[in-house]
Amino acid sequence: MINKTLVQNQTYEISSIVCDKCKEEISIKDYMKYQEFVSIRFTTGYGNHTFGDDTNIEIDLCQNCFYEIFKNIAREV
Repeated sequence: MINKTLVQNQTYEISSIVCDKCKEEISIKDYMKYQEFVSIRFTTGYGNHTFGDDTNIEIDLCQNCFYEIFKNIAREV
């Protein structure tokens, strides 16, 4: 017989976000700035020579740092 005990699941909620470039921390309560953060998440493919095979990549940038990095290559559509 297998006995089971109900265990309460932990739930995490976002309280703030920190820009990976300038380190500015924005609270979720500062809705206007928070919604302008850019978060990129992806997994590299097989044979990726830059990051390595099947590597999880994440970056969070505030709107100012995103603009500074991508202003010359991003396009408005």
